[in-house]
Amino acid sequence: MRLEDFQNGCFYHVYSRGVNKGLIFFDDLDRSRFCESLCLFNDATYMSSGNPLDRSFRLSILTGFEDRREPLVRLLAYCLMDNHFHLLVQQVLNHGVSKFMHKLQMGFVKYINLRHKRSGPLFEVPFKVQTIDRESQFEHIPRYIHLNALDREGIPWRDGVVSDWNLAWNCLEKYRWSSHMAYLAGEQEFPVVDMAAVEETMPDVLKNYPNYLRGWSQRSAVLLGISSPGDNN
Repeated sequence: MRLEDFQNGCFYHVYSRGVNKGLIFFDDLDRSRFCESLCLFNDATYMSSGNPLDRSFRLSILTGFEDRREPLVRLLAYCLMDNHFHLLVQQVLNHGVSKFMHKLQMGFVKYINLRHKRSGPLFEVPFKVQTIDRESQFEHIPRYIHLNALDREGIPWRDGVVSDWNLAWNCLEKYRWSSHMAYLAGEQEFPVVDMAAVEETMPDVLKNYPNYLRGWSQRSAVLLGISSPGDNN
């Protein structure tokens, strides 16, 4: 999408995958770093100094200085997989999605290349976007993002049928790197998800999140255009 195509107040499913479907997260330290970056770089006033102490300080005061931040987007859901990630965002400032993703991915590539002694691009393309312009899509996209974690355990779900919800639920609760627990219990190490935005736009989801998640169906898959597990998009 072009910069001018992103509209303030509109919702977007943003995702990106590793080059040649390769890893972008090599361990939990990488995933934790990405979550930190989701918080720090979602601020028009934040400029990375490259100093780890400055980064740590900004993270430590993050929740106490929300009124000083200028969010580029409102982040409503996310899931980190081994070779890709999914975000649901609402643009707040002009060009907010593009600016946020540029800072997020550029910073993360520098970190990964330095930490893992590699060079070159990490992502297949800068990022891909699906505009969530229908209420029917918006209804299903958060659970689609969260259910992606089931792919890690080989639990079928993409065709709209989950045969063993107890197994699926245990898998989702054990996986730290999505907004599942934020929806379920309000638990976040850092304020990645704008829970006020979730409550504002999806109040019924939070009231009965377990039933909402179990409402994933074949209709959900069709509305979101999901094809096969091999696509991992």
